[in-house]
Amino acid sequence: MDNSFPPINGVDTSKGIAMTGGTVEGYRQVLSMFRKDADERLQKLRFFLYEGLSAGKGKFPEKHLSSLSTQIQALKSASATIGAADVSDEAARLDAAVKNKDVVFLYENLPVFIELLAELVKNTRAAIEPKPMENTAKPSGGTFLKQLFLRQKPDTTAAKTDLSGYLPVFNKLRDAIGSQNLSDIDQIINELGQMPFDAKIKETLEHISDEVLMTEFDSAIKTIDTLISGDK
Repeated sequence: MDNSFPPINGVDTSKGIAMTGGTVEGYRQVLSMFRKDADERLQKLRFFLYEGLSAGKGKFPEKHLSSLSTQIQALKSASATIGAADVSDEAARLDAAVKNKDVVFLYENLPVFIELLAELVKNTRAAIEPKPMENTAKPSGGTFLKQLFLRQKPDTTAAKTDLSGYLPVFNKLRDAIGSQNLSDIDQIINELGQMPFDAKIKETLEHISDEVLMTEFDSAIKTIDTLISGDK
């Protein structure tokens, strides 16, 4: 069996294959999941960086440290699994800084890690996704571009799932967003993500998460209100 894999800058693909079951196909699937997950976590890290820069050097908001730790630890483990030792090592340094509340280190090194991770995501995408000329079928031009480049706001009024039993959780989320408590927001959105909602509502939850990441808290609250009122 051919266990070779296209080289990825900064990644020991042979080690990654060995750590993910020993097959190229299995490794490719893990890389695909890693790329999607890391892309989402990058948005959160950029938000934390923005908050840190806004606070000023040495004043990284302590209320964000718990959520930042969750992101860093996940990336540390996942990058090690795919063979990206440099990213994993840098994540370990950041994780230690978070635990020690070394906000000066975070202020100075989080931008470096974000850049390193973004480069890894880009290189991973290039290795696992087909070139444009290899696509045998594409949607029409306008639709194709929207799918690639736009994150459309979901139609929250189209949801048909009965949300009445989940209103307390949505109200908790609304309150957490209102107080801009990122730890609670992250926890509640993850909790909602485990619930048996249809695709439309799950898409709406992703949109709410995006709005929070972009600090569009008022818009996120409006999205929740529209979702709930559309269900009545």
